[in-house]
Amino acid sequence: MNNINKYALVLGGCGRASRFTVHKLLNDGYTVVIVDNLSCSKHPKDWVDYPDMWENEKLVFYEEDVIKFMNDENMFTLVTWDVVIQRAKIKSPNYVEEVTTNTIIDATFFRWLNRLQNKPRVIIANQESQIARDLTVHLQIPFAPVFP
Repeated sequence: MNNINKYALVLGGCGRASRFTVHKLLNDGYTVVIVDNLSCSKHPKDWVDYPDMWENEKLVFYEEDVIKFMNDENMFTLVTWDVVIQRAKIKSPNYVEEVTTNTIIDATFFRWLNRLQNKPRVIIANQESQIARDLTVHLQIPFAPVFP
C-alpha cells in the first residue's frame, strides 16, 4: 500500500506503549507527528529500543502539552490527518487530579476532532467508555479503543 503523503498524529506518543506504534507507522511510510510533554516518558532520541528512529526524516516531535497543541488554531490546518492516536494521560498520586485532568484531555481531544474540517480516516484512543464510542460514531470516524 502506498502511503505517500499520509500523516499520523500520536498524542502522548513518547510512552513505552506508543513506541511500537510509532515505529510501525514509520515503517508503513507515514509521516508521524508526536506531541508529548515528556512528563512521564522519554524523548525519541533516547529510545533505546528503537535507537535509529530519531534519525528518520518522517518523524516530527513537538515537546508540548497536548491540550495546548489541540487548542492552537494553527493545528487545524497543519495537515489532513489520516490516523490520530490519543495516548496522552497523566499519572498522579492524587486520584482526583489524575481523573479530572485525563477527562479534560479526552474532552479537548473530542472537541478538537469535531472542529477538524477533514476528519481522520481512523482514530485510536485510550477511552473505553460509551461516550467515546458515541462521539466517534457522531463524528463518523472509525474507533478502535486502546486498552491502557
